[in-house]
Amino acid sequence: MKDRIYKSNTPVFNMLKGKKFITGTYGVFLLSIFLLFFVNIVSADSNSTGVNLTSQEKAFNCLQESRVLVDELINNNFSSQRVNDSMDQAQSYYDAQVIIQGKTPQKANFQQVLQSCAEITSIHNLAIGSRDLYETLIKVYQDSFATPAEQKMDRGSIELMLQNIDSEIKSERYELVSDLVDKTYEEIARIKSENTAINLFYKQTTQTLAGFFIQNWISIVVTIVVLMILYFIYRKTILRKIIGNKIAKLELKKNNLKNLIMKTQKDYFQDGKISDSAYKIRIANFGEMIRDVNRQIPLLQEELLKIGRKRNEGNNKK
Repeated sequence: MKDRIYKSNTPVFNMLKGKKFITGTYGVFLLSIFLLFFVNIVSADSNSTGVNLTSQEKAFNCLQESRVLVDELINNNFSSQRVNDSMDQAQSYYDAQVIIQGKTPQKANFQQVLQSCAEITSIHNLAIGSRDLYETLIKVYQDSFATPAEQKMDRGSIELMLQNIDSEIKSERYELVSDLVDKTYEEIARIKSENTAINLFYKQTTQTLAGFFIQNWISIVVTIVVLMILYFIYRKTILRKIIGNKIAKLELKKNNLKNLIMKTQKDYFQDGKISDSAYKIRIANFGEMIRDVNRQIPLLQEELLKIGRKRNEGNNKK
């Protein structure tokens, strides 16, 4: 075993050849340390031969990837003004830094290009996600109001919210869509629950009323008949009372108007509180209102006389 070790042709063993500490446990430990050191050196050399992209190359690659994302949005009928603006901005940054790179390489900075590319990626992901959320919401909305009874529910608020979400997507304001979708789900649940409660109340009330009429139909019919008899007996008395109240209200109104005319005349002639034009307008309006009252009172008095004549004629026949 020792002969095989000392006869090794590796540089490490040639360097340590003839040393006593190469043998035994300590020798094995030292050998392991050298092997690990050798492996790390080989690994470092291997990495140094790999491809390390420059910042310009990274910027160029991200521009190509961003163009693919923009084309995907356009092909899926998304509005593209926002991503096109970011794409143009990224390309402008890149072109400017390429010029600087040619003149003073140490001053070139492609970081803004990478930031614009990241923004395009974010917009792309938001756009795709927003449409998925919206289409799922539409499906849930349609399924929630599928029956004829559900379609009769007032869904105006939901329709407005759906139109708002569609508008936000078309305007490329994708960041707002998620919250609007959540609010629309809440509105769907609210309308469904409210209508369920109303339908339940209506059903219970209908059943209760139907049961009440079934159980008390005799009493209800008797009550209606009695009320009709009382109405026919006291109909003229009731009419006279109603007409008398109308006449009294008109007389009170006429007296109030006369008082207003007197006050207006006092304010104009004695106190001078109102102008000539205001005085004429008020007097004209109050006068017209009094004439209207004077036209109504005789008509009502005529109705009272007719009721009285019919009553006297009935008594004479008896």
